[in-house]
Amino acid sequence: MTNIWVIPPYYSEQPERFDIAWGYDQKNDTIAIGWAKIGNPIIYLQANDNQNLIDRLNQSYPLYLEKNLAPQYASFIRKFYFEIKEGDIILARKGLQQIIGVGVVFKKNNKTAFFDDTKGKERLANNHEIIASLEYYPNFLNVNWNNGFSLSAGTLRKLENFEKIIDTSKLIQ
Repeated sequence: MTNIWVIPPYYSEQPERFDIAWGYDQKNDTIAIGWAKIGNPIIYLQANDNQNLIDRLNQSYPLYLEKNLAPQYASFIRKFYFEIKEGDIILARKGLQQIIGVGVVFKKNNKTAFFDDTKGKERLANNHEIIASLEYYPNFLNVNWNNGFSLSAGTLRKLENFEKIIDTSKLIQ
């Protein structure tokens, strides 16, 4: 089964950063999510157990502990790395309702998702302010944005045939 995932390239409330990140994604066939403060999340993910990642998220983002957000974010990070599969559809979203791109997940170096701290920084033009605040997104997904999909009414009708649309917008930090 092919799934559809909705992922914003960056905070839409920061349009300049958003445009830089989205431009990078289109040029490099990627999309990324955040959590730079935790480093590579794969080292914290155990088989069917998010507790190590939850602990690391709470340690790195104290507000998560206060608001009990870490379990939800850990679950999304696990999905990003282990449930998004080659051939799944990614809808790149800007704001609450605007779809700006439709892509297809592919494998590169035998991976669909990967951690790359350097690319995360490059993605926002190595902006020192962003790097210092750890607001860059180092967790990447390989997505072919130049795939013939368009956002016509016909495409949107096709999307209705998919069994599951997963909107990650509330999970992206």
